[in-house]
Amino acid sequence: ECMLCFPLGLVWAKEEKRIDSLLERRYLMTLAIVTLIFAGSFLLSVADITRNVHIPFKMLSSLSFVMMIPVLVKKIPIQSEATSFLGGYYMEIYVLQGLVLNILQKYSECFTPFAHFSLAIVGSLLLAIVMKKPMNLLVGAVKRK
Repeated sequence: ECMLCFPLGLVWAKEEKRIDSLLERRYLMTLAIVTLIFAGSFLLSVADITRNVHIPFKMLSSLSFVMMIPVLVKKIPIQSEATSFLGGYYMEIYVLQGLVLNILQKYSECFTPFAHFSLAIVGSLLLAIVMKKPMNLLVGAVKRK
């Protein structure tokens, strides 16, 4: 689903000045459009009505999510409290998010797509916070050997 993200990054890098100009002039509109494309394609990718064509929607969902990151970074300072907080848990989130997604997948019929998405984010963050100390101890023990 994310095979087009790398080429998107190349195009984005080539057209960065034009994209920056657009974001300066129409930031909220651009953010709203990218967010709506992401939300719509994500919901359509998991909806039963699109079972036969869910792959294009998954691809569009991945692309639009990847586009949201630099759009948001244009207005959120990198050294904000939110990014500093998340930066302290990036490794734990990365390692543990697959576990959360696997657990949620087993119960996916119990949740709406939005609830599944929200639980994945919140669950990954909470598990990362809980597991930070044990993971640091494990990494420290491995580094000492």
